[in-house]
Amino acid sequence: MTEIEAPGPGSRVARRRAQAPAVPMESETDWRRSPSKIDQFESYRFHKITFVLMVLLPLALASIYYGLIASDRYAVSFRFGLRQSTVPVVGDDLISKLMVGMPSANAGREAYMVASYVRSQNIVDRLDADSWLRTLFSRPGVDWLSRVNPEATRESLWRYWQSMTAVSVDRISGLMLVRVEAFSPQDALELALRVKRDAEAMIDKAAQKSRDDGLRVAGEELDKAGRRYAEALVALRSLRESEATVDPEKSIDEAVKTLVAALREKLGLERDLAASLTMVSANAPQLKGLRDRIAALDAQVKGMSDALAGGAATSRSAASAISRFEEKELERRFSEKLLEIVTDGFAAARIEAERQHLYVTTFVDPQLPESPEFPRRGSNIALVGLLCFIAWCIMLLIVATIKDHKLVA
Repeated sequence: MTEIEAPGPGSRVARRRAQAPAVPMESETDWRRSPSKIDQFESYRFHKITFVLMVLLPLALASIYYGLIASDRYAVSFRFGLRQSTVPVVGDDLISKLMVGMPSANAGREAYMVASYVRSQNIVDRLDADSWLRTLFSRPGVDWLSRVNPEATRESLWRYWQSMTAVSVDRISGLMLVRVEAFSPQDALELALRVKRDAEAMIDKAAQKSRDDGLRVAGEELDKAGRRYAEALVALRSLRESEATVDPEKSIDEAVKTLVAALREKLGLERDLAASLTMVSANAPQLKGLRDRIAALDAQVKGMSDALAGGAATSRSAASAISRFEEKELERRFSEKLLEIVTDGFAAARIEAERQHLYVTTFVDPQLPESPEFPRRGSNIALVGLLCFIAWCIMLLIVATIKDHKLVA
């Protein structure tokens, strides 16, 4: 039997165990790591320091600024609308109804145009033409965070202007509300009055441009109609000169009467010739003169017939002359009627250009404010505290997320 060596102090098992590395016994600290910097960040001291820096300090600064430093801002509002005048139909003809019934402007579109103009760079340039606007917003008594830099660029002044104005337009009625802010009641009222005046001037200028364009187009149409009528008169006069007659119809009536008389005379002479042949011979001398008169009348009748109906030898028949005359006369009458219509339209356009179509109706006038509207000190301080507290909580959540990610890794 194989001898089993007892594990004694000097046995090989004991020596082998002595040579093996020591393995620590499993305990609660085996699966927990030592505290890291992330763990230290989550300590009470870290919470307290970050709360002071991220919440209490900004809240104290906001309380000092809004409570002691921030300048009062006074707001002035006014409401107005654009009213479009209408013109009654005074004529009974279709042309007058069509011309008057056509709308000349769209007042709803002009409302949005005025709203855009109040917040545009153009009105800032007009108000600051003599540096009045930047002087208004950079007075010495205004705190440095609220006032504008006197040396600010046009773009910076325009962005600052947008923060000091507000415009709203009612989609249904087209009524506008304009609010401007300044750092004193008098400045706010003066600014509102200037904005109102510039807005009225802008809409009047735009409406006047539209009326001037209408008058210009009407004048061009009047010139075209006048030239067309003059050309029709010249063409008709040339036709009369070429036909050597003032009225071809009257000339043709007279020619027809002459032709009928010649035919009657020819028929009478032929009857006389037939009666004479029964009594004398065909070579009698008295019959020669009768035959010559009949031949002359025959040639006259043939020439007049060719002139009236158009023969093979000529193309200028009475029918073609009347056709050309009627064509020129129709052009003359049409151009004359067109000239009358365009003349009436030009007169109406001139009257429309002299009258006002759009009226700026202010139903809430700017008033001198008695108390400042901005800043809302309590609301602003509470808002700053709430935002800082939310940011502090988000920071703690991020730190906790980083710790969990490190533990899993």
